[in-house]
Amino acid sequence: MKKLEIVLEVLLGLIAVTIGISIFVFVQSKEIRGFVKGTSLNSKTVIGRIPEEIMDDVDAEYSGFTIRITENGETAIEGVAEDYGYVYDHDAALSELDQILSEQKNDYLTYYMTLLFGSELTLKTAYKYDDTMFRNFVRAENLKEPRVPSMDASFQLNEDGSEYIIADATKGNEIDDRILQDHVINAINKAVKEGTVASELVVEIPKEAYISVMGSNDKTELKKELPEKNRKLKLQNKYKDVNITYTFGKEKEVLSGNHILEWVGYAGSSDRVVVDQTKIKEYVDELAEIYDTLWMSRKFVTTTGKTVSVDSAHNAYGYRISREKEYKQLKKDILAAKSVTREPIYDSEGAYGNPLYLSRNGTDDLNGTYVEVSIGSQHVWFYKNGELVVDDDCVTGKVSNGHGTIPGAYPLAYKQKSRILRGGSGAGAYSTFVNYWMPFNLGQGLHDASWRAKFGGNIYYNRGSHGCVNLPLKTAKKIFENIDAGTAIIVYN
Repeated sequence: MKKLEIVLEVLLGLIAVTIGISIFVFVQSKEIRGFVKGTSLNSKTVIGRIPEEIMDDVDAEYSGFTIRITENGETAIEGVAEDYGYVYDHDAALSELDQILSEQKNDYLTYYMTLLFGSELTLKTAYKYDDTMFRNFVRAENLKEPRVPSMDASFQLNEDGSEYIIADATKGNEIDDRILQDHVINAINKAVKEGTVASELVVEIPKEAYISVMGSNDKTELKKELPEKNRKLKLQNKYKDVNITYTFGKEKEVLSGNHILEWVGYAGSSDRVVVDQTKIKEYVDELAEIYDTLWMSRKFVTTTGKTVSVDSAHNAYGYRISREKEYKQLKKDILAAKSVTREPIYDSEGAYGNPLYLSRNGTDDLNGTYVEVSIGSQHVWFYKNGELVVDDDCVTGKVSNGHGTIPGAYPLAYKQKSRILRGGSGAGAYSTFVNYWMPFNLGQGLHDASWRAKFGGNIYYNRGSHGCVNLPLKTAKKIFENIDAGTAIIVYN
Protein backbone atom coordinates (compact mmCIF):
# COMPACT_ATOMS: atom_id res chain seq x y z
CA MET A 1 0.00 0.00 0.00
CA LYS A 2 2.77 2.30 0.88
CA LYS A 3 4.52 1.40 -2.35
CA LEU A 4 1.42 2.33 -4.34
CA GLU A 5 1.19 5.65 -2.59
CA ILE A 6 4.83 6.36 -3.43
CA VAL A 7 4.27 5.52 -7.13
CA LEU A 8 1.20 7.76 -7.23
CA GLU A 9 3.08 10.60 -5.64
CA VAL A 10 5.90 10.20 -8.18
CA LEU A 11 3.41 10.18 -11.08
CA LEU A 12 1.58 13.19 -9.78
CA GLY A 13 4.88 14.94 -9.39
CA LEU A 14 5.89 14.17 -12.95
CA ILE A 15 2.53 15.38 -14.24
CA ALA A 16 2.85 18.54 -12.22
CA VAL A 17 6.37 19.12 -13.53
CA THR A 18 5.25 18.44 -17.12
CA ILE A 19 2.32 20.78 -16.76
CA GLY A 20 4.52 23.33 -15.16
CA ILE A 21 7.11 23.06 -17.88
CA SER A 22 4.39 23.25 -20.56
CA ILE A 23 2.83 26.29 -18.95
CA PHE A 24 6.26 27.85 -18.66
CA VAL A 25 7.04 27.12 -22.33
CA PHE A 26 3.57 28.37 -23.33
CA VAL A 27 4.12 31.57 -21.39
CA GLN A 28 7.58 31.90 -22.86
CA SER A 29 6.15 31.34 -26.38
CA LYS A 30 4.49 34.70 -26.18
CA GLU A 31 7.96 36.14 -26.26
CA ILE A 32 8.98 34.01 -29.27
CA ARG A 33 8.09 35.57 -32.67
CA GLY A 34 6.29 33.68 -35.43
CA PHE A 35 4.47 30.38 -35.75
CA VAL A 36 5.35 27.67 -33.24
CA LYS A 37 7.22 24.48 -33.95
CA GLY A 38 5.34 22.01 -36.16
CA THR A 39 3.46 24.66 -38.18
CA SER A 40 3.38 24.50 -41.98
CA LEU A 41 1.32 26.14 -44.68
CA ASN A 42 0.52 24.16 -47.80
CA SER A 43 3.24 21.65 -46.85
CA LYS A 44 5.88 24.36 -46.37
CA THR A 45 7.26 25.09 -42.88
CA VAL A 46 6.58 28.54 -41.45
CA ILE A 47 8.15 27.98 -38.00
CA GLY A 48 9.32 31.20 -36.36
CA ARG A 49 7.96 33.41 -39.15
CA ILE A 50 5.24 36.00 -38.78
CA PRO A 51 2.47 36.35 -41.43
CA GLU A 52 4.01 39.44 -43.04
CA GLU A 53 7.19 37.48 -43.71
CA ILE A 54 5.47 34.73 -45.68
CA MET A 55 2.95 36.81 -47.63
CA ASP A 56 5.09 37.01 -50.78
CA ASP A 57 5.03 33.22 -50.99
CA VAL A 58 1.35 33.07 -50.09
CA ASP A 59 0.46 35.68 -52.75
CA ALA A 60 2.43 33.83 -55.41
CA GLU A 61 0.90 30.45 -54.58
CA TYR A 62 -2.72 31.52 -54.31
CA SER A 63 -2.85 34.04 -57.17
CA GLY A 64 -0.74 31.82 -59.43
CA PHE A 65 -2.68 28.65 -58.72
CA THR A 66 -3.00 26.99 -62.17
CA ILE A 67 -6.05 24.95 -63.05
CA ARG A 68 -6.13 22.84 -66.22
CA ILE A 69 -9.23 21.12 -67.57
CA THR A 70 -8.34 18.20 -69.82
CA GLU A 71 -10.22 16.12 -72.38
CA ASN A 72 -8.80 12.71 -73.15
CA GLY A 73 -5.60 13.83 -71.45
CA GLU A 74 -5.21 16.94 -73.65
CA THR A 75 -5.55 20.49 -72.34
CA ALA A 76 -9.03 21.84 -73.09
CA ILE A 77 -9.14 24.96 -70.86
CA GLU A 78 -6.26 26.43 -68.87
CA GLY A 79 -5.97 29.42 -66.58
CA VAL A 80 -5.09 30.71 -63.13
CA ALA A 81 -7.49 30.79 -60.21
CA GLU A 82 -8.78 34.27 -61.04
CA ASP A 83 -9.80 33.15 -64.54
CA TYR A 84 -12.03 30.59 -62.83
CA GLY A 85 -13.64 33.24 -60.61
CA TYR A 86 -11.40 32.59 -57.59
CA VAL A 87 -10.13 36.11 -56.99
CA TYR A 88 -7.26 36.15 -54.53
CA ASP A 89 -7.69 38.50 -51.51
CA HIS A 90 -4.34 39.41 -49.97
CA ASP A 91 -5.83 41.26 -46.99
CA ALA A 92 -8.19 38.40 -46.12
CA ALA A 93 -5.32 35.89 -46.30
CA LEU A 94 -3.12 38.03 -44.08
CA SER A 95 -5.94 38.53 -41.57
CA GLU A 96 -6.57 34.76 -41.40
CA LEU A 97 -2.87 34.03 -40.79
CA ASP A 98 -2.76 36.69 -38.04
CA GLN A 99 -5.75 35.02 -36.40
CA ILE A 100 -4.08 31.58 -36.54
CA LEU A 101 -0.87 32.94 -35.03
CA SER A 102 -2.85 34.69 -32.31
CA GLU A 103 -4.58 31.41 -31.39
CA GLN A 104 -1.23 29.64 -31.20
CA LYS A 105 0.11 32.31 -28.88
CA ASN A 106 -2.93 32.75 -26.69
CA ASP A 107 -4.69 29.40 -26.57
CA TYR A 108 -2.81 26.81 -24.50
CA LEU A 109 -4.61 23.82 -26.01
CA THR A 110 -3.94 24.98 -29.61
CA TYR A 111 -0.33 25.67 -28.77
CA TYR A 112 0.19 22.33 -27.00
CA MET A 113 -1.55 20.27 -29.69
CA THR A 114 0.61 21.96 -32.36
CA LEU A 115 3.76 21.04 -30.44
CA LEU A 116 2.64 17.45 -30.05
CA PHE A 117 1.06 16.76 -33.44
CA GLY A 118 2.05 19.66 -35.70
CA SER A 119 -0.36 21.87 -37.65
CA GLU A 120 -0.84 21.94 -41.46
CA LEU A 121 -2.50 25.27 -42.22
CA THR A 122 -4.85 25.95 -45.14
CA LEU A 123 -6.46 29.31 -45.82
CA LYS A 124 -10.23 29.35 -45.98
CA THR A 125 -10.69 33.04 -46.83
CA ALA A 126 -7.93 33.59 -49.42
CA TYR A 127 -10.40 33.72 -52.30
CA LYS A 128 -13.48 35.73 -53.13
CA TYR A 129 -15.58 33.56 -55.40
CA ASP A 130 -17.32 35.09 -58.45
CA ASP A 131 -19.85 32.59 -59.78
CA THR A 132 -20.50 34.56 -62.99
CA MET A 133 -16.79 34.64 -63.86
CA PHE A 134 -16.52 30.93 -63.19
CA ARG A 135 -19.47 29.91 -65.34
CA ASN A 136 -18.47 32.21 -68.19
CA PHE A 137 -15.00 30.64 -68.22
CA VAL A 138 -15.89 27.00 -67.65
CA ARG A 139 -18.28 26.24 -70.48
CA ALA A 140 -18.36 23.97 -73.49
CA GLU A 141 -17.91 26.75 -76.03
CA ASN A 142 -14.54 27.63 -74.46
CA LEU A 143 -13.13 24.13 -74.81
CA LYS A 144 -10.26 23.81 -77.26
CA GLU A 145 -12.00 21.11 -79.27
CA PRO A 146 -15.17 22.48 -80.96
CA ARG A 147 -18.42 20.89 -79.85
CA VAL A 148 -20.34 19.12 -82.57
CA PRO A 149 -23.81 17.60 -82.37
CA SER A 150 -24.65 14.04 -83.26
CA MET A 151 -25.43 13.59 -86.93
CA ASP A 152 -27.81 11.23 -88.65
CA ALA A 153 -26.53 9.41 -91.73
CA SER A 154 -26.05 12.19 -94.28
CA PHE A 155 -24.66 13.29 -97.62
CA GLN A 156 -20.97 14.14 -97.56
CA LEU A 157 -18.56 15.23 -100.29
CA ASN A 158 -15.77 12.86 -101.19
CA GLU A 159 -12.14 13.98 -100.84
CA ASP A 160 -11.87 15.81 -104.15
CA GLY A 161 -15.40 17.27 -103.93
CA SER A 162 -16.50 15.61 -107.17
CA GLU A 163 -19.44 13.66 -105.78
CA TYR A 164 -21.58 13.01 -102.74
CA ILE A 165 -21.37 9.83 -100.70
CA ILE A 166 -23.59 8.73 -97.83
CA ALA A 167 -21.74 9.04 -94.53
CA ASP A 168 -22.59 6.95 -91.48
CA ALA A 169 -24.26 8.46 -88.45
CA THR A 170 -21.95 10.00 -85.87
CA LYS A 171 -21.99 10.65 -82.15
CA GLY A 172 -21.28 14.21 -81.13
CA ASN A 173 -19.22 15.51 -78.25
CA GLU A 174 -21.71 17.95 -76.74
CA ILE A 175 -21.32 18.65 -73.03
CA ASP A 176 -23.72 19.68 -70.31
CA ASP A 177 -22.19 22.90 -68.90
CA ARG A 178 -23.78 22.44 -65.49
CA ILE A 179 -22.35 18.96 -64.95
CA LEU A 180 -18.91 20.08 -66.09
CA GLN A 181 -19.03 23.19 -63.88
CA ASP A 182 -20.13 21.31 -60.77
CA HIS A 183 -17.33 18.78 -61.29
CA VAL A 184 -14.67 21.46 -61.72
CA ILE A 185 -15.80 23.63 -58.83
CA ASN A 186 -15.79 20.61 -56.49
CA ALA A 187 -12.25 19.79 -57.55
CA ILE A 188 -11.07 23.37 -57.00
CA ASN A 189 -12.73 23.65 -53.57
CA LYS A 190 -11.15 20.35 -52.55
CA ALA A 191 -7.70 21.54 -53.62
CA VAL A 192 -8.13 24.79 -51.70
CA LYS A 193 -9.35 22.91 -48.62
CA GLU A 194 -6.44 20.45 -48.79
CA GLY A 195 -3.91 23.21 -49.37
CA THR A 196 -2.58 21.91 -52.68
CA VAL A 197 -2.84 25.27 -54.46
CA ALA A 198 0.96 25.42 -54.81
CA SER A 199 0.76 22.73 -57.50
CA GLU A 200 -1.19 22.59 -60.77
CA LEU A 201 -4.69 21.19 -60.52
CA VAL A 202 -5.66 18.93 -63.42
CA VAL A 203 -9.36 18.13 -63.85
CA GLU A 204 -10.43 15.65 -66.51
CA ILE A 205 -13.88 16.15 -68.03
CA PRO A 206 -16.06 13.40 -66.51
CA LYS A 207 -17.84 10.91 -68.74
CA GLU A 208 -21.21 11.88 -67.30
CA ALA A 209 -20.79 15.41 -68.72
CA TYR A 210 -21.14 14.13 -72.29
CA ILE A 211 -24.76 14.23 -73.40
CA SER A 212 -24.66 13.36 -77.15
CA VAL A 213 -26.24 10.13 -78.34
CA MET A 214 -25.59 8.31 -81.61
CA GLY A 215 -27.54 9.65 -84.59
CA SER A 216 -29.84 7.59 -86.78
CA ASN A 217 -28.15 5.41 -89.42
CA ASP A 218 -31.21 4.93 -91.64
CA LYS A 219 -30.02 5.53 -95.25
CA THR A 220 -33.14 4.50 -97.18
CA GLU A 221 -34.28 7.95 -98.34
CA LEU A 222 -30.71 9.16 -98.86
CA LYS A 223 -30.02 6.40 -101.35
CA LYS A 224 -33.06 7.47 -103.38
CA GLU A 225 -31.90 11.09 -103.48
CA LEU A 226 -28.22 10.45 -104.17
CA PRO A 227 -28.29 10.29 -108.02
CA GLU A 228 -30.13 13.62 -108.43
CA LYS A 229 -27.97 15.28 -105.81
CA ASN A 230 -24.83 14.27 -107.70
CA ARG A 231 -26.30 15.60 -110.97
CA LYS A 232 -26.78 18.99 -109.31
CA LEU A 233 -23.30 18.83 -107.83
CA LYS A 234 -21.84 18.19 -111.29
CA LEU A 235 -23.57 21.33 -112.55
CA GLN A 236 -22.41 23.31 -109.53
CA ASN A 237 -18.79 22.24 -110.00
CA LYS A 238 -19.03 23.19 -113.65
CA TYR A 239 -20.13 26.77 -112.97
CA LYS A 240 -18.98 27.68 -109.47
CA ASP A 241 -15.74 29.33 -110.66
CA VAL A 242 -17.11 30.80 -113.89
CA ASN A 243 -17.33 34.61 -114.06
CA ILE A 244 -18.62 36.57 -117.05
CA THR A 245 -17.20 40.06 -116.63
CA TYR A 246 -18.55 42.99 -118.61
CA THR A 247 -16.28 46.01 -118.90
CA PHE A 248 -17.57 49.56 -119.21
CA GLY A 249 -14.28 51.40 -119.36
CA LYS A 250 -12.76 50.98 -115.92
CA GLU A 251 -16.06 49.88 -114.39
CA LYS A 252 -17.07 46.22 -114.36
CA GLU A 253 -20.21 44.18 -113.94
CA VAL A 254 -19.60 40.56 -112.94
CA LEU A 255 -22.07 37.78 -113.56
CA SER A 256 -20.83 35.21 -111.05
CA GLY A 257 -21.02 31.44 -111.20
CA ASN A 258 -23.40 31.38 -108.23
CA HIS A 259 -25.71 33.71 -110.13
CA ILE A 260 -25.44 31.63 -113.30
CA LEU A 261 -26.34 28.49 -111.33
CA GLU A 262 -29.76 30.02 -110.69
CA TRP A 263 -30.33 30.16 -114.47
CA VAL A 264 -29.09 26.76 -115.64
CA GLY A 265 -30.36 23.22 -115.35
CA TYR A 266 -30.58 19.95 -117.23
CA ALA A 267 -32.92 19.13 -120.09
CA GLY A 268 -35.05 16.40 -118.53
CA SER A 269 -33.06 13.35 -117.50
CA SER A 270 -30.23 14.09 -119.95
CA ASP A 271 -26.94 15.81 -119.15
CA ARG A 272 -27.58 18.59 -121.66
CA VAL A 273 -27.39 22.00 -119.95
CA VAL A 274 -30.12 24.52 -120.71
CA VAL A 275 -30.31 28.21 -119.79
CA ASP A 276 -33.37 30.20 -118.75
CA GLN A 277 -33.66 32.68 -121.64
CA THR A 278 -35.91 34.94 -119.57
CA LYS A 279 -33.15 35.41 -117.00
CA ILE A 280 -30.66 36.28 -119.74
CA LYS A 281 -32.97 38.93 -121.17
CA GLU A 282 -33.69 40.42 -117.78
CA TYR A 283 -29.98 40.70 -117.00
CA VAL A 284 -29.01 42.25 -120.35
CA ASP A 285 -31.95 44.64 -120.19
CA GLU A 286 -30.84 45.77 -116.72
CA LEU A 287 -27.33 46.46 -118.02
CA ALA A 288 -28.80 48.45 -120.90
CA GLU A 289 -30.94 50.51 -118.53
CA ILE A 290 -27.82 51.49 -116.59
CA TYR A 291 -25.23 51.94 -119.33
CA ASP A 292 -27.06 52.82 -122.58
CA THR A 293 -26.65 56.49 -123.58
CA LEU A 294 -27.48 56.59 -127.31
CA TRP A 295 -30.81 58.18 -128.34
CA MET A 296 -31.54 59.04 -124.74
CA SER A 297 -31.82 62.51 -123.23
CA ARG A 298 -28.63 63.72 -121.60
CA LYS A 299 -27.39 66.50 -119.37
CA PHE A 300 -24.13 68.23 -120.21
CA VAL A 301 -22.15 70.64 -118.04
CA THR A 302 -20.54 73.29 -120.24
CA THR A 303 -17.12 74.84 -119.83
CA THR A 304 -18.78 77.87 -118.22
CA GLY A 305 -20.51 75.63 -115.66
CA LYS A 306 -23.98 75.84 -117.17
CA THR A 307 -25.99 72.59 -117.45
CA VAL A 308 -27.69 72.11 -120.81
CA SER A 309 -30.04 69.38 -121.99
CA VAL A 310 -29.91 67.34 -125.16
CA ASP A 311 -33.21 65.68 -126.08
CA SER A 312 -33.23 62.01 -127.06
CA ALA A 313 -34.03 62.75 -130.73
CA HIS A 314 -30.81 64.75 -131.12
CA ASN A 315 -28.52 62.55 -129.02
CA ALA A 316 -26.87 60.59 -131.83
CA TYR A 317 -23.69 60.01 -129.81
CA GLY A 318 -23.29 57.22 -127.31
CA TYR A 319 -23.50 53.53 -126.49
CA ARG A 320 -26.45 51.22 -126.95
CA ILE A 321 -26.27 47.50 -126.24
CA SER A 322 -27.43 45.45 -129.18
CA ARG A 323 -29.80 43.44 -127.08
CA GLU A 324 -30.70 40.59 -129.43
CA LYS A 325 -27.04 39.99 -130.26
CA GLU A 326 -26.06 40.21 -126.60
CA TYR A 327 -28.78 37.75 -125.56
CA LYS A 328 -27.29 35.20 -127.97
CA GLN A 329 -23.68 35.88 -126.99
CA LEU A 330 -24.37 35.66 -123.27
CA LYS A 331 -26.17 32.36 -123.75
CA LYS A 332 -23.20 31.09 -125.76
CA ASP A 333 -20.77 32.22 -123.01
CA ILE A 334 -22.81 30.51 -120.31
CA LEU A 335 -23.05 27.21 -122.19
CA ALA A 336 -19.28 27.32 -122.78
CA ALA A 337 -18.86 27.37 -118.96
CA LYS A 338 -15.63 29.37 -119.16
CA SER A 339 -14.77 32.71 -117.60
CA VAL A 340 -14.68 35.60 -120.04
CA THR A 341 -14.03 39.35 -119.79
CA ARG A 342 -15.40 41.55 -122.56
CA GLU A 343 -17.45 44.56 -123.53
CA PRO A 344 -21.12 43.98 -124.29
CA ILE A 345 -22.06 43.96 -127.96
CA TYR A 346 -22.99 47.52 -128.94
CA ASP A 347 -24.72 49.07 -131.91
CA SER A 348 -21.39 50.38 -133.12
CA GLU A 349 -22.11 52.09 -136.44
CA GLY A 350 -24.67 54.54 -137.73
CA ALA A 351 -26.61 54.27 -141.00
CA TYR A 352 -23.63 55.40 -143.09
CA GLY A 353 -21.00 53.36 -141.25
CA ASN A 354 -19.88 56.17 -138.97
CA PRO A 355 -18.88 55.24 -135.40
CA LEU A 356 -21.34 56.09 -132.64
CA TYR A 357 -18.89 56.56 -129.76
CA LEU A 358 -15.22 56.80 -128.82
CA SER A 359 -14.59 55.74 -125.21
CA ARG A 360 -16.32 55.54 -121.87
CA ASN A 361 -15.78 55.29 -118.14
CA GLY A 362 -18.80 53.61 -116.61
CA THR A 363 -21.87 55.70 -117.38
CA ASP A 364 -19.68 58.62 -118.52
CA ASP A 365 -19.60 58.10 -122.28
CA LEU A 366 -17.50 61.21 -123.00
CA ASN A 367 -14.60 60.21 -120.76
CA GLY A 368 -12.95 63.61 -121.02
CA THR A 369 -12.77 63.72 -124.85
CA TYR A 370 -15.26 65.88 -126.79
CA VAL A 371 -15.73 69.06 -128.86
CA GLU A 372 -18.03 71.63 -127.31
CA VAL A 373 -19.72 74.16 -129.60
CA SER A 374 -21.66 77.04 -128.05
CA ILE A 375 -23.92 78.67 -130.65
CA GLY A 376 -24.82 81.50 -128.27
CA SER A 377 -21.18 82.28 -127.48
CA GLN A 378 -19.90 81.37 -130.97
CA HIS A 379 -17.07 79.51 -129.33
CA VAL A 380 -15.44 76.11 -129.59
CA TRP A 381 -13.57 74.07 -126.99
CA PHE A 382 -11.85 70.74 -127.66
CA TYR A 383 -10.94 68.49 -124.73
CA LYS A 384 -8.92 65.32 -125.06
CA ASN A 385 -8.47 62.97 -122.10
CA GLY A 386 -9.58 65.80 -119.84
CA GLU A 387 -7.01 68.30 -121.19
CA LEU A 388 -8.03 71.45 -123.07
CA VAL A 389 -6.53 71.31 -126.58
CA VAL A 390 -8.41 74.13 -128.38
CA ASP A 391 -10.25 77.22 -127.13
CA ASP A 392 -11.30 79.63 -129.93
CA ASP A 393 -14.10 81.56 -131.61
CA CYS A 394 -16.12 80.10 -134.47
CA VAL A 395 -18.98 80.90 -136.86
CA THR A 396 -21.96 78.53 -136.98
CA GLY A 397 -24.92 78.22 -139.38
CA LYS A 398 -26.73 81.26 -140.74
CA VAL A 399 -29.87 81.76 -138.67
CA SER A 400 -31.60 84.32 -140.85
CA ASN A 401 -32.22 81.87 -143.71
CA GLY A 402 -32.88 78.77 -141.57
CA HIS A 403 -29.45 77.19 -141.96
CA GLY A 404 -28.57 77.36 -138.26
CA THR A 405 -26.38 74.58 -136.88
CA ILE A 406 -28.59 71.94 -135.26
CA PRO A 407 -27.99 71.49 -131.49
CA GLY A 408 -27.38 67.97 -130.24
CA ALA A 409 -24.72 65.38 -129.48
CA TYR A 410 -23.11 63.69 -132.48
CA PRO A 411 -20.15 61.41 -133.14
CA LEU A 412 -17.46 62.58 -135.54
CA ALA A 413 -18.12 60.48 -138.65
CA TYR A 414 -14.61 60.69 -140.06
CA LYS A 415 -11.96 63.29 -140.93
CA GLN A 416 -10.55 64.18 -144.34
CA LYS A 417 -7.96 66.60 -145.72
CA SER A 418 -8.39 68.76 -148.81
CA ARG A 419 -12.10 68.37 -149.38
CA ILE A 420 -14.37 70.32 -151.74
CA LEU A 421 -17.71 70.97 -150.09
CA ARG A 422 -20.65 71.23 -152.47
CA GLY A 423 -24.26 72.01 -151.77
CA GLY A 424 -27.33 74.01 -152.63
CA SER A 425 -28.88 74.39 -156.05
CA GLY A 426 -29.41 77.05 -158.68
CA ALA A 427 -28.28 80.46 -157.56
CA GLY A 428 -27.65 79.05 -154.08
CA ALA A 429 -25.25 76.34 -155.22
CA TYR A 430 -21.74 76.44 -153.81
CA SER A 431 -18.43 74.63 -154.16
CA THR A 432 -15.86 75.41 -151.47
CA PHE A 433 -12.40 73.97 -150.80
CA VAL A 434 -11.42 73.28 -147.19
CA ASN A 435 -8.15 71.93 -145.82
CA TYR A 436 -9.65 70.05 -142.88
CA TRP A 437 -13.08 68.43 -143.04
CA MET A 438 -14.66 66.82 -139.93
CA PRO A 439 -18.38 66.00 -140.53
CA PHE A 440 -20.73 65.08 -137.68
CA ASN A 441 -24.43 65.54 -138.64
CA LEU A 442 -26.39 65.68 -141.91
CA GLY A 443 -23.58 67.35 -143.85
CA GLN A 444 -22.68 69.66 -140.99
CA GLY A 445 -19.09 69.52 -139.84
CA LEU A 446 -16.10 71.32 -138.43
CA HIS A 447 -13.79 72.86 -141.01
CA ASP A 448 -11.44 75.74 -141.67
CA ALA A 449 -12.84 78.90 -143.28
CA SER A 450 -9.83 80.81 -144.59
CA TRP A 451 -12.14 83.20 -146.43
CA ARG A 452 -13.29 84.68 -143.14
CA ALA A 453 -11.32 87.49 -141.53
CA LYS A 454 -13.29 87.36 -138.26
CA PHE A 455 -14.93 84.75 -136.06
CA GLY A 456 -17.27 84.99 -133.11
CA GLY A 457 -19.70 87.73 -132.21
CA ASN A 458 -23.00 87.94 -134.14
CA ILE A 459 -21.66 87.11 -137.60
CA TYR A 460 -23.66 83.91 -137.75
CA TYR A 461 -27.04 85.67 -137.75
CA ASN A 462 -26.81 87.02 -141.30
CA ARG A 463 -23.44 85.83 -142.58
CA GLY A 464 -23.16 82.41 -141.05
CA SER A 465 -22.40 79.11 -142.73
CA HIS A 466 -24.75 76.64 -144.40
CA GLY A 467 -24.82 74.79 -141.06
CA CYS A 468 -21.16 73.90 -140.55
CA VAL A 469 -18.92 75.17 -137.77
CA ASN A 470 -16.37 77.49 -139.41
CA LEU A 471 -12.97 77.71 -137.72
CA PRO A 472 -9.73 79.63 -138.11
CA LEU A 473 -7.24 77.58 -140.13
CA LYS A 474 -4.83 77.00 -137.23
CA THR A 475 -7.68 75.95 -134.96
CA ALA A 476 -9.12 73.53 -137.50
CA LYS A 477 -5.67 72.07 -138.10
CA LYS A 478 -5.05 71.50 -134.38
CA ILE A 479 -8.40 69.82 -133.88
CA PHE A 480 -7.90 67.67 -136.99
CA GLU A 481 -4.49 66.48 -135.84
CA ASN A 482 -5.77 65.46 -132.39
CA ILE A 483 -9.29 64.21 -132.96
CA ASP A 484 -10.45 60.65 -133.75
CA ALA A 485 -13.55 59.36 -135.49
CA GLY A 486 -16.32 58.73 -132.96
CA THR A 487 -15.42 61.73 -130.77
CA ALA A 488 -18.50 63.48 -129.37
CA ILE A 489 -19.45 66.87 -130.84
CA ILE A 490 -21.76 68.62 -128.35
CA VAL A 491 -23.65 71.55 -129.88
CA TYR A 492 -25.95 73.75 -127.80
CA ASN A 493 -27.59 77.17 -128.02
